[in-house]
Amino acid sequence: MTGYYKQDGIVMNSGYDRFNMRNNLNYRKNRVKLSLSTSFSMDKTRKASGTSLGQALNFMPYTPYIDREEDEFEVPGVGYSSEVNQVSMLLRAFQTKDETNKNTFSGNFGFDYELFKSFTFTTKVGINLNNTYRENFVPNASVYDSEGTEVSVGSSSSKAMNEATRRFSLSWFGGFNYNTTFNKSHKLAVNALASYEQYDFKGFDAGRYGVMNNDIEVINGASRRPFANSKTFYIDRLLGFIGRVQYSFKEKYLFEPQYTCRCLFKVC
Repeated sequence: MTGYYKQDGIVMNSGYDRFNMRNNLNYRKNRVKLSLSTSFSMDKTRKASGTSLGQALNFMPYTPYIDREEDEFEVPGVGYSSEVNQVSMLLRAFQTKDETNKNTFSGNFGFDYELFKSFTFTTKVGINLNNTYRENFVPNASVYDSEGTEVSVGSSSSKAMNEATRRFSLSWFGGFNYNTTFNKSHKLAVNALASYEQYDFKGFDAGRYGVMNNDIEVINGASRRPFANSKTFYIDRLLGFIGRVQYSFKEKYLFEPQYTCRCLFKVC
């Protein structure tokens, strides 16, 4: 099964695209049962600037029309004023680019085998992989007064930033199941299962402030205050075991001893 979805947001520079594929396969013959399921998706999320609506609502009605495609603007008067700051922020909000691309893959495989009547071995393994890459570009908006002097102070707030994360998870369980009925009144079920889970995460972000050219949307196109940060890194591993015996007599009386154990191993 394949699908595609696209929607433009109601706010400028926002929207969502998604492409996905999914398949399921089941096979059974004699004492063997197999199952396989996989899915893959590609998502693109475009986020509008968090200040675009607020800046538009507060925009002074007497300020000349702003072309959102331009990165230079002239305001009436001489020198710095509150209108200069407002126009500069609105221009950046209109042109800010914030796109996140996410690729996700998940799959699981199951295997069941009946060793003999009422006694079955079962196991299943599943994985999930998620890679995310974000591009955030805040342009430099230049504002000039009526004499042609640049009066904006927004160049230090412009920036080019990239962010990447990776998430991975693995889960497995396997064991034996025995179910039987004897003398019509007695039912016995024995289960012995073990499980393993692993969760990994790592990521980083890096960028610079002070965009020099709005047509160059990469980190090297900015010149001030470089930064780089690592995300919280962790690896969690969990081991589990469960053993259970269930006995019932005439479906009225039940005896069920059970043992469960779980262990957590964490790497940060």
